[in-house]
Amino acid sequence: METAPSAHWCFRGVAFYSKNPYRMCLNLTLELFPGNDFSVNIPEQIFAADGRKAGFLDFQPEWSASGDQLLFDWCRPAKAAISVALAPSPLALAYTITVRNLQDKPWENTCAFPCFNQSAAPDFEDRLMERTYIPTRSGLRRLFDVPRVKPPSGRPFQIFLLQGADDRVLPDFGCTNPLRASAGYIITESRDGAWSLGMASESPVFLFNNQEISCIHACPGFGDLRPGEQRTRSGEIRFIKGKADDLARLFQEKFSPSTLSLQPHLRQP
Repeated sequence: METAPSAHWCFRGVAFYSKNPYRMCLNLTLELFPGNDFSVNIPEQIFAADGRKAGFLDFQPEWSASGDQLLFDWCRPAKAAISVALAPSPLALAYTITVRNLQDKPWENTCAFPCFNQSAAPDFEDRLMERTYIPTRSGLRRLFDVPRVKPPSGRPFQIFLLQGADDRVLPDFGCTNPLRASAGYIITESRDGAWSLGMASESPVFLFNNQEISCIHACPGFGDLRPGEQRTRSGEIRFIKGKADDLARLFQEKFSPSTLSLQPHLRQP
């Protein structure tokens, strides 16, 4: 069987590679964390409330480097167009996701499903969720201490809606936890407690984690998209030397409260 070509890009202490540059998943390594291999799917899925979905099995992007960014543009005629830009730095990966509705019907409560996977990063991998936290009205909550909802599939998925979010945005995993998140970020501390990493999103609608692969997701909403309409949302994956509380404060400072919490205009006419 023919093996797909590999691709490799380096930016200021961050190396990206892909065994198949025509698929979503990118692996990355950071000079600061030798022996740790992370991966990103940005976005892994696009969802709309009426069941429309464009997933990673459909995406066939061709990643390319332009200046200090990695980019792709993907289009499925009469379905959707998606553009992504990744801007890496030694301790962060900023990104934008642009979604355009190419169908002849509106999409309601559209959202994206970006993923950051730590399963091959032994310094951070946290399958038990003992070092992973989400923000709530009462402060950061360790997910290990939160009773989990078991989905019909039996897989260890868990969704945490933002306060005020419409649950119609959710993928049909059957694992929505009654605990509501108060802001759009999720954080994991390193095994030695010296570092923290997290994902944050503007206009968030839910947070997600999968214990099988120690992945975290901060999922933005795009509101309702009329035929031909497009919107862009931004997010960030960041590492800091410090605890989860320290990274939470940074996210709160970097993203205004109106972008870290559910947008009141999420449903648009």
